[in-house]
Amino acid sequence: MADEEKLPQELKEAILSHIFAQRDLQSLVACALAHRSLRYASQAYLFRDIQLHMGMPTATKLRRALHDAPHLRAYVRVLRLEERSRSDQWIYREDSLSDILEMLEDLQELYLHPSSVYYGAIPEATRAALAKVLALPSLRTLSLACMIELPLSILTHLTQLRDLRLAWTMHNSQETLPALPGTVTERVALSSLTLCLNEPSFAIVGMQLLEHGKGLPFRIDSLRSLRLYVYHRGWHQKARSIIGQCASTLQSLELGLAPVVHGIAEDMFHISFEALPRLKLLALRIAVDNSSLGLALIPTWLVDFLATAKDITHLAINLRSDSVFYLSALLPRLGKMLALEYTSPALKSAEKVEVTLELAEDDADVQPPLLGLELLDE
Repeated sequence: MADEEKLPQELKEAILSHIFAQRDLQSLVACALAHRSLRYASQAYLFRDIQLHMGMPTATKLRRALHDAPHLRAYVRVLRLEERSRSDQWIYREDSLSDILEMLEDLQELYLHPSSVYYGAIPEATRAALAKVLALPSLRTLSLACMIELPLSILTHLTQLRDLRLAWTMHNSQETLPALPGTVTERVALSSLTLCLNEPSFAIVGMQLLEHGKGLPFRIDSLRSLRLYVYHRGWHQKARSIIGQCASTLQSLELGLAPVVHGIAEDMFHISFEALPRLKLLALRIAVDNSSLGLALIPTWLVDFLATAKDITHLAINLRSDSVFYLSALLPRLGKMLALEYTSPALKSAEKVEVTLELAEDDADVQPPLLGLELLDE
């Protein structure tokens, strides 16, 4: 027996787990080829989290691998289909996606992020395969982005979903969803919800989530994490209603806000953090208006907004603008605010406060959370 055969399987698993955690895929490939005792365990890590963002070459290779080695299908737990730019659109053109989706047996997370595409332009075979995946009892996380005329009806069969993310999807206000059977308590209880939408879509989805007896088949009264972009005053009441639904369970809240729009002060968005007794993580994505009023109001508004946030352990503030000048001008004002001890209870109690500046022209992209939920477990 070779020396490597004498290694306990638990030690081999620990080594492979460490390599996977480092995202060292080349070393995992080497392990899979090194010895038969490492092959299947290495393959399980190699195929656990698949990301396709280069279109036809990678998708074709994945389809061939899943077809030729059927045991690999059960290893795929996470599938990320992403387009990096509008000049590299491939998702709606790629025929192999339907075959890939059809072969998945135990998918837990699906991220479908085209740069921009009409849902109806996606081939019918791919849409049918997508519907099949959405009905998998193993699916826990669904993230959909940048799809136009996306029917909300495709979400009505997600029986085990826990994490729903909609980013810059557009929906038809005329779509009618069927009445839901059973009581509200029989709906799917989400633990995490992300809504980064434009104004019409925010109104449509918000209404469907808040209606009883019809609409989307989800409960939001036990959310642990919530991300909402609330860029216009017309969204404020629905946003407060959504937050109010999960006030007793919410531990992480991220808000996208625009205190000033086109040089005009918005009806400032405020919530009472005293009504969120379990909240520990608070993140704010602030769209910086390129005006002198924006420079003057944002620091003052932040002090007022955070006035009741007393038990926050982590606070993240992201300031986003397409102007270097306005970001640079705002930074010393925020520094002065953060340096003053009386500014906010949140700045006194937080274990970590992080302020970032982001130069960006387009809001309509998929942003990762500013604060990860793993911070709650530290």
